[in-house]
Amino acid sequence: MQQNQAWSEAAVILSGWKEIANYMRRGVRTVQRWEKLGLPVHRPAAHLHTAVIASSKDLDAWLLQTQTRSQDFWGALQARVRALETENAELRREIVQLRNAPAQAALAKKAGTQAA
Repeated sequence: MQQNQAWSEAAVILSGWKEIANYMRRGVRTVQRWEKLGLPVHRPAAHLHTAVIASSKDLDAWLLQTQTRSQDFWGALQARVRALETENAELRREIVQLRNAPAQAALAKKAGTQAA
């Protein structure tokens, strides 16, 4: 029983872009782009255009970290959008007040000359 648990928790070594892409349920080109974003793949021959291998545990951890970072980014972005929408509404009210100011000044002047 103990051996089965250890086997299920062991990382699967994926060799080649197709295996990595299938594991991550993405296209080969997508996971190749993700390598530039830090996807943990290894090149055994240490050359740029050689075969790649990756550990399923490393990929899972990277994906989880990336999703968390992405959620933080989107949360901050949504907060910034709300702040800008509030600022935009305030500026629109100010514009309306400034546009109405000459008319209000003219009415006040007219009311002041009539009272005199």
